[in-house]
Amino acid sequence: MKILGKLILVGSILFSGFSFAGSGKAIVPHWGAQSGKASYIFLSNITDHDVIVSITYYGKNGAKLSPSTYTNFTNSNTQLSARSSRYVSIQPGAWDYGFATIEWINLLDEDDTVALIAHGFRVVTATTSTRSDFSVQINNGLPF
Repeated sequence: MKILGKLILVGSILFSGFSFAGSGKAIVPHWGAQSGKASYIFLSNITDHDVIVSITYYGKNGAKLSPSTYTNFTNSNTQLSARSSRYVSIQPGAWDYGFATIEWINLLDEDDTVALIAHGFRVVTATTSTRSDFSVQINNGLPF
């Protein structure tokens, strides 16, 4: 029985990496925006297949917030076309900040292990003559 238990353990370790193929998730560690200014998440689908994408923003108090703009997404802002780049933005009415999640799944029966690369971007303009831009790494810049 000990040998069977060890074989099951080794098998589960070896095949655990394959259990999430066809989907992925990443956390955007920070976003911040205020009225008149936006925070962006840029996404690139690096596969040969369309993928379904869900982006959820969470505000400073944990409330779910909806993106303000989806640019060039397809199928009612739920899909990214193969080998394409798009972005979403959030522009709350008042100063807010927090984190976000990005999740994807294959549209059909494809079994991609990674599909997206992404980064966050924010423009801060204190006055009309001062501008500050900064980028937020998502998944250390690696595909997910």
